[in-house]
Amino acid sequence: MIGFLSGKIIGFLNDKIIIRMPSGMGYIITVDPAIELILNENIELFALEVFRDSGSELFGFKDIEQRVWVEKLIDVDGVGPKTATNMIYTLGVAKIRAAIVEQDDETLATVKGISAKTAKKVILELHNKDINIKTLNQTKSKFKTSIASEFTETLSSLGYSRSQIVNVIGLMKHEQNWQEDDLNVLVKVALKYF
Repeated sequence: MIGFLSGKIIGFLNDKIIIRMPSGMGYIITVDPAIELILNENIELFALEVFRDSGSELFGFKDIEQRVWVEKLIDVDGVGPKTATNMIYTLGVAKIRAAIVEQDDETLATVKGISAKTAKKVILELHNKDINIKTLNQTKSKFKTSIASEFTETLSSLGYSRSQIVNVIGLMKHEQNWQEDDLNVLVKVALKYF
């Protein structure tokens, strides 16, 4: 399944663009009309590939959160890929999330293809799933905190003082050498500062 595309825009087809990949292969992908598109310019998009009996269709998004939300919206009975994508393109993730939290079905119903009944269904079915996304973000934050703690403990065990470690973290962040997802890389880089 295609999840990301990076290539040159070589043509326009209504709400779709044709992207030529470095390999020479071209993909037709539906994109947000609000994105500024320039012929022969490079573009990077997160993609969602939807399979149908007649083939597959690609939808493009400027960030991963938009793609995640389209998948969640498609799970709601009565919301297809085009409607879900249109919701994201029209309202954006922040407005959809706010409408779900505030149970504001009128805002969702302003999107073409979303009836009042479907808007209520979206709120009902996604209200708890929105909480799950927040939990996921909190988990990522906790993971980063644990890496920072392990980093500090590792350097402490090597004999460095807390003030030295704090200074090194500051320098690494300032010089953009702070890769919080890999402890080994962090420690190797940090040792160069002592």
